[in-house]
Amino acid sequence: MLIITASTLFPLLAVTYQFPIFPPETSPSTFSAASSSSTSRALRDRLIHVLPRIETLRNVGGTAGISIGVITNRHVVLDHSLGFADVKRRLVANSSTRYPIASLTKAFVASTIAQLVDKGLLKWDEALTSYLPELSLKHNPLLTVLDDLTPVRVGSMDLTDGSIISSAGGIRSTVGDLLTWGNTLLSLFRDEDAPLAALNTILSGHSFINSTIVFDKLYTIGFAKVITPAQFGKIGFNPGLVDAMPVIGGSSKPEQVFYHSGAGAGYNHYFMLVPGSQSVIVVLTNSISHGDTADWVAQSLLQAVLDKKQPLDLKPFAERAAAKWRGTYQSIANALEKSRKPDSEELPHEALKGKYGHKTRAFYLEVIQEDGALKFNLNGKPEQEHILSHYSDDTFVFLPSAEKWIRSGLFHYSAPA
Repeated sequence: MLIITASTLFPLLAVTYQFPIFPPETSPSTFSAASSSSTSRALRDRLIHVLPRIETLRNVGGTAGISIGVITNRHVVLDHSLGFADVKRRLVANSSTRYPIASLTKAFVASTIAQLVDKGLLKWDEALTSYLPELSLKHNPLLTVLDDLTPVRVGSMDLTDGSIISSAGGIRSTVGDLLTWGNTLLSLFRDEDAPLAALNTILSGHSFINSTIVFDKLYTIGFAKVITPAQFGKIGFNPGLVDAMPVIGGSSKPEQVFYHSGAGAGYNHYFMLVPGSQSVIVVLTNSISHGDTADWVAQSLLQAVLDKKQPLDLKPFAERAAAKWRGTYQSIANALEKSRKPDSEELPHEALKGKYGHKTRAFYLEVIQEDGALKFNLNGKPEQEHILSHYSDDTFVFLPSAEKWIRSGLFHYSAPA
């Protein structure tokens, strides 16, 4: 049995903060060259020029708040927020606003495991059940630590602080901390000793997203890895909302880029590393947007980092994605109604009451009868209670209104990523 404690994780954080980032007006001696400063100023000017487009993308996606940050050569060149961290209380977002970062946590987990491998406590090719015997993997009992890197999605859960599965939303972080984290990862590409063990393993490709005769798109351990010109967002859900994703970097020199999205109930995020310019891009949002707004915003910022002379306007892509996203609800409603059999015999509600548990025992539906209606909730949570309506024979269905769908933290993916 392997027990990972705070003593394992804190050294990872401590090492990260040995490589601080600096505000624009601060220049440490190792990065005080005039050419570096002028490059940073030029990039900052380009990024500021992009901000009106980002506000447009925020409005198109119906995103309440966005916190964004960009560094290059350890210097913060953009620290900006739009909208609200809390709409009801009118609290504005900023670089210190905390977000559950969902799948952006993957790279932290991978890096932590890498340190344990380096200490001889884990092996990449050892079966997970060697360390966690209680982990049930009936579909593949020999699943290893470094294996099956396909991102996994989970359904609606209670991710609030203090709940038993709050960690399912990933770690909490801020723009400032994620910029520092990205700077640490980029140390692998600088002429200095990498502060963390096995970064090369983590940032190497381990499976194909897709392969082409020109450039392969790879998945590392926590990042997608491409060389521009390339399509981004392949592990998010925007590709299912548009005919084709835009190609970024066509008029710039080829650059290697690492990226990942993070999505949860109420959050969409994006994280990018550009080793060639030692740049990190962080976009954190706090809404179930109409499409993945963080994706469009990050790609807009990336074009400025790449110094693309004629940046592609992503508003038309965002508008098409938003329109299809909004139409998905009605498509589901229409499809359900088409096959409904309202005159078929309905089972007595009393016979349906009870708890229906998943075989893992981690999830159950509780069916109750209340106020003459048949209802169910998720894991006994009243805030995730829905009314069941008879659909056909022994089948019941729930489809809350589009507004309640969003307010309840329910969201859908249009296509496998």
